[in-house]
Amino acid sequence: MEEIFVGDYVVRADRYYTKDHLWVKIRGNKATIGITDFTARALEEVDSLELPQKDIELETGDVSASIEFGDEVINIITPLSGVVIDVNKSLDEDPSELLESPYDDGWLYEIEISDTQEIEDLISAEDYAQLLSELTHEPIYEETEEELEEPLENIPDDEFYEDKP
Repeated sequence: MEEIFVGDYVVRADRYYTKDHLWVKIRGNKATIGITDFTARALEEVDSLELPQKDIELETGDVSASIEFGDEVINIITPLSGVVIDVNKSLDEDPSELLESPYDDGWLYEIEISDTQEIEDLISAEDYAQLLSELTHEPIYEETEEELEEPLENIPDDEFYEDKP
């Protein structure tokens, strides 16, 4: 999986983003929505989490969920219109997944998209990385699995194992 790094922050290249630091992964006419690595690190802990009810219809701009931490509440604004078809119930039992694995186990909810034209209003991973770089003043670099594996293949065995007895 290709990832873009902005300093230490991870931006997954296989999804869209919002300026409110949400990610949206599109599969056909379905969209899974979650918070970004940037948001997860800013929160540090979650006191409570309110997710949308299954089968409700959301319009772009509706408050779909909320995250309470300390004395503050972050409202999650739905980036696409549609009907909620799934909610990550595991976050009720362990809301720390939201912070520890925001792109995988920490997803919030999934909708069936009612207006696919709204996808055009989302921003690409590259554009989100640029926005994040401007916000954090951190550099951008990309890394793929192939790039990670290649250097190990190029290291001669005698150098790779020199610390081994």
